[in-house]
Amino acid sequence: MPLQRDATQQRRRIVRSALSVLARDGIDALSMRAVARRAGCTIGLINHWFSSKEDLITAAWQEAAETVNRNARRAYKEGISLALLQESLATSAAKRREQAVWLAFNAMTIGNPKLAAAHARYYANGRGQLTEMLTRVGYSAGEAAETAGIIIAAIDGILYNAGIEPRYWTAARQRRALVALVGPFLSKLRINS
Repeated sequence: MPLQRDATQQRRRIVRSALSVLARDGIDALSMRAVARRAGCTIGLINHWFSSKEDLITAAWQEAAETVNRNARRAYKEGISLALLQESLATSAAKRREQAVWLAFNAMTIGNPKLAAAHARYYANGRGQLTEMLTRVGYSAGEAAETAGIIIAAIDGILYNAGIEPRYWTAARQRRALVALVGPFLSKLRINS
């Protein structure tokens, strides 16, 4: 059992190193060599776990997505709120790094059917979970699905802009934008504020 745990930790260290390199240097500068240097391992070890740069970036995206998934699970238990939605924004250095990975992954999905399919599945699952949360508090399936799509689009739009112009899209500006974009739905849709 210890070998399995070590192998899992080893793989995770490589993925987190890829996240760091990707967030710091961008997708073009991401190389197995840069990740190996950051992870303190050999390129051969990285190639053992990941057959291509695409596989490594996909794993980094999945690691970044886990933060979003944790928030979604929490929202599922506690109910959706403006405060919880604000936790999805790129308001800290760590969240800005995660957003850089999202932007890189999103760029890679254009013209890559495999990555585009993974991306579509992830978003369909997220919309489904949010729709279910909204229907649990009394919304019709159609209204809940439409609102879930709007909330996700608002957050994604803010995150995209924050990733492209981080100095302009400060944490405070992101929060104000979320309130402006999602706020009108809060009272109408009885979402906790």
